Amino acid sequence: MEENTLQLISTIAQIVIALAALVASITIPLRIRSAQRQRETIDLIHAVRSMWVSIDSVVLQNDELIEIADSILDPRGKPASVRERKKKWIALMVLNAVYMDYLGASKGFHSRDGMRAVRKFLERLLVDDAIFALTQKGGAYEDGFCDLCSEVRDSVAATKASPM
Repeated sequence: MEENTLQLISTIAQIVIALAALVASITIPLRIRSAQRQRETIDLIHAVRSMWVSIDSVVLQNDELIEIADSILDPRGKPASVRERKKKWIALMVLNAVYMDYLGASKGFHSRDGMRAVRKFLERLLVDDAIFALTQKGGAYEDGFCDLCSEVRDSVAATKASPM
């Protein structure tokens, strides 16, 4: 090979190496930052979930506390029996856990089967009209989860309506 050809190959190789180093110097910090944000999100979700578990454990110990909590969280709601309030409170506890699983699945923190598991769990819960209503009003859940609940509910209703 000629000396000019070797110099050209050497120059091209150096340019390719420099570009690869440039790409790596940008990509690696971005990936690290993304991983840190995901971790921060997981930590926040865990902290909020722990806080609600603490509140739930206190409120459900006493009928008077559940009435007070219900009147705070739903001041315009109609008065209900203590049994109905407890059912609502426990339904919200379960829905919040399912919602966390939904968020994890939708953000890619779970396996591919994560969303399928969420849907299966919702199929059992959303048969109850009162529980379904909790997923649709008040802005407690993001639109995507509300839509998923409606879709699951419609799917369950269609399955029941279709002849076998």
